[in-house]
Amino acid sequence: MLKKENKISKDYLIVLLESMDSKLKGLVEGHSYLNEKIDNLDKNLNEKIDNLDKETKSNFQTVFNLLSNIDDDIKDIKSEIVDIKSELVGIKKTLVNKADLNKVADLEKRIKIVEMELLELRAA
Repeated sequence: MLKKENKISKDYLIVLLESMDSKLKGLVEGHSYLNEKIDNLDKNLNEKIDNLDKETKSNFQTVFNLLSNIDDDIKDIKSEIVDIKSELVGIKKTLVNKADLNKVADLEKRIKIVEMELLELRAA
């Protein structure tokens, strides 16, 4: 009877081990599948990060170039403003000179009037 119990126990253990073996194989296959998925996700994520890095560098370069162009334009505008101010100073001086000439002309008229009055007074 002991042999029969040993045989049942032995058969039961074999069945139990085979069941555990098949479950472990399933677990290993699932783990392998998940590992492959994680590797693919990692690869895709790295590619996206690399692309984003390249895009970001390109965008910063574009912004830098635009700002450099704007800076150059501002320098040109400042230079033009200096030139315009210089021209305005010259025009202002010319206008002042014209105003002085107008004053001189007015004074000449007044002097002629005074001279004529003096001549009339002498004649009288």
